[in-house]
Amino acid sequence: MYPKKVENKEPVNILQVQEENYIIAFDRRQIGYKLYESVGKIRTLEQIGPDDHLEPVSSMKDVTKRILEKYNDGEIDAIWCSYDAYAQGVYQALKETDSDIPMVSVDICDDDIRFMAEGKNWKACATTNWMLNGEFACRVLALEMAEQYEDIKKASSYYESPGMWMEIPSILVRQEEVMSKPNITLANLSDVATAAYTDSSYMPTCDWMDAALKSR
Repeated sequence: MYPKKVENKEPVNILQVQEENYIIAFDRRQIGYKLYESVGKIRTLEQIGPDDHLEPVSSMKDVTKRILEKYNDGEIDAIWCSYDAYAQGVYQALKETDSDIPMVSVDICDDDIRFMAEGKNWKACATTNWMLNGEFACRVLALEMAEQYEDIKKASSYYESPGMWMEIPSILVRQEEVMSKPNITLANLSDVATAAYTDSSYMPTCDWMDAALKSR
């Protein structure tokens, strides 16, 4: 979205919607975000979050409207949201203020897809495949019950200390994908998402599990 900045190796100015030390999942997302900061690809203008955690969508809408008043046109290149409930509030604020600032988010639900399909500010969601998440968890549980911890560790290859974290690969769902066909929801997202969305090659497994699944 910013070819000139990329060409000139200039950072993209980001309004970050994130709360540190709130829940572990948000903190994990911050690790990847900080990597882009450290190499100069993004610059965080400021970090914001909801005032009311019981009403995150409406709260983020109000907070975002208030924050946008501080900045001139062109000062914010994009908005990054660590959670899709926050992103829904941000999106409503952008629509109501007639802003053209693009935004991206983490997590996905049917409402997020519907908003992206409107073809406005919400450009992409980073997510995992929820159905595969459940299968992943069941496989780990089965291996744990069988005390096959080494097979569990093989699926934790993202980290120097295998087994400390179980992390499922994420993909990017883009606005143009959910706009390519009508009535896209989580149920049929695989029809338009990239092949990575349905890839299950990372699943923890073992010989007896493979045999059992093939015999179904």
